[in-house]
Amino acid sequence: MFERAPIGITVIETASRLIVDANNRFAEIVGRSVAEVIGLDWADITHADDVATNFTETAQLLAGGSGEFTLTKRYLLPGGAPVWVDMWVVALDTDLAGRRRHLCMIEDITERRREVLELAESERRYRLLADNVGDVVLLFRDGLIAWVSPSVTQLLGYLPEHLIGNRTIDWIHPDDQAVVLANRELLMLGTQIWVRARHLRTDGSWLWIEYNSRPLTGDNGAPDGSAVSTMWNVQAEVEALERLQHAESLRLAAEARSQRQARLESLGALAGGVAHDFNNLLAGILANAGTAVAELAALDAAPAVFARGLLEQIVTSTERGASLTRRLLDYAGDRPAPIPQAIPLGATLGRDLEVIAPALGAAIRLDLHVDSDVAAVWCDPADWHQIFSNLVINAAEAFDGNPGTVQVRASLIGAGASVLFEVIDHGRGMVTADAARVFEPFFTTKIFGHGLGLAVVFGVVQANGGTIELQSQFGEGTTVRVVLPACELASEAPQPTTERSSEPAARQHSARATATFGDTIILVDDNDDLREVCELILERHGLKVVAVSGGAEAIQVVQRAPHEFGLALVDMSMPEMNGTDVVRALRQIIPGLPSVVMTGYSSTDVKHQLREVEVDALMEKPFRPDDLIRIVSELLGRVSDE
Repeated sequence: MFERAPIGITVIETASRLIVDANNRFAEIVGRSVAEVIGLDWADITHADDVATNFTETAQLLAGGSGEFTLTKRYLLPGGAPVWVDMWVVALDTDLAGRRRHLCMIEDITERRREVLELAESERRYRLLADNVGDVVLLFRDGLIAWVSPSVTQLLGYLPEHLIGNRTIDWIHPDDQAVVLANRELLMLGTQIWVRARHLRTDGSWLWIEYNSRPLTGDNGAPDGSAVSTMWNVQAEVEALERLQHAESLRLAAEARSQRQARLESLGALAGGVAHDFNNLLAGILANAGTAVAELAALDAAPAVFARGLLEQIVTSTERGASLTRRLLDYAGDRPAPIPQAIPLGATLGRDLEVIAPALGAAIRLDLHVDSDVAAVWCDPADWHQIFSNLVINAAEAFDGNPGTVQVRASLIGAGASVLFEVIDHGRGMVTADAARVFEPFFTTKIFGHGLGLAVVFGVVQANGGTIELQSQFGEGTTVRVVLPACELASEAPQPTTERSSEPAARQHSARATATFGDTIILVDDNDDLREVCELILERHGLKVVAVSGGAEAIQVVQRAPHEFGLALVDMSMPEMNGTDVVRALRQIIPGLPSVVMTGYSSTDVKHQLREVEVDALMEKPFRPDDLIRIVSELLGRVSDE
């Protein structure tokens, strides 16, 4: 019966698309022998314009859809000429190897397509096909539903008789109607269309439907205002696509945050390096200027008084520059480790607002709300004040002198493990590009801003184990969210580990008690200008100094006469040996040698290294000559007393 069938029949392995069996009629239709057909990929003998449609239908079949579909398509004869067929595809049971197969029944309609068919015959044929497939088939005439297959009830819940004579636009989601109407115009002009839209079901829900509509033609071959549409459920596909898009948006957002974090960390490293180099320059300027001021102080002549005034201005400007580098170091994380405490927000925020209220102006109203379950935030008090004041003052300035309200909110998040602190304004806001850069040093949207306020806040928030983010929209305002560890008041707050063994200090004191120190200072610094001015300052105060440019040279000098030296004054950052290495080496020669380290960094890591070798003092650059003399004198005097 398979071989005698008047229609072409073939069996296809669904996944691989290979033809595994075919009758003579099928081979005849496609212009080949049965032997030539077996083993072919159906896509290889299908017209290129029809492959995608065939793929879509077969993929749904493979995914376990309705189990059958119909399709009008073109096969290609060996010479490349097309042959039109109506195809009905039905899913079969799997073969012995477990492979899925489907049966294709095709009818050659090439000749029929060359003739002008009566509209009734077209309707009869499509109705015959529609009544035997799970998809919904509709026939439109003059924009109204003239006929619909019974499967519409299963898809949307409507009975066919309730839809005939109505417009489909009446049950399409309002947001999708414009697209449907635009495509319908193309359909009436003779163009086949594919459209996805949400359709209203009888239970009130919306279902994503995709339909393929083709125009029908009259006796003259021109579109006659009629069309046939095939509809099917694509809700699962749309939901899967939405999940993919959501996941992709989350991935892109995470990637953007990662890139922004990496950029800020890179800028932090750059800022720290620049600040260190500037500190070295400023240290030389401040030391020289301070020394000159001290020298001129003894002179009463007018030129000396005038010059002293100029030098004092240089000292002041240098100290302002040092303040700027300290801000950079705060941003870069090169700052003393925070000493967190339990800060009760309910009471603290009110006091903080009272303190900064005069700086905000009379036009700004402050709206404070702390959730009742918020006890305290775990943060260094000085850092907290810097975070709070910077954010609230920035929010007030966003109103450009106009009346406005700054909202301050505190709430628990993360099952109570963290406090979310929000500062909200409805001021001028920022464009997206500016909002993405607000935590970069020296970036500012203010005319007279220095661009370090939020950069420093970023650094101190991270140093206290928190996170910060900013959202802003131009013309609508800005919201800054800071997340810091939450804690209870009193003893339940986590305590930082600050204790360390006193054994190294005891060993050092013992070494000093038994050692004999000289009165000469070994000064080690690779910066020629700073080394020379420090040597000058110390010698002008009657102190003996041997100045060298590196650790190796210092070791050689001390080894030659260890009994002469009583103090080491060492720079922290040097190319061959850093300050702690030099101190260790010198103490191998002179046990317990008092030591002072000078540094342009003030990071926790640096201070940890200094604690490891038990240095006696740390001098942060730049420093005044008086500070240098005071520390050196105290240490030399203390050694003498011991």
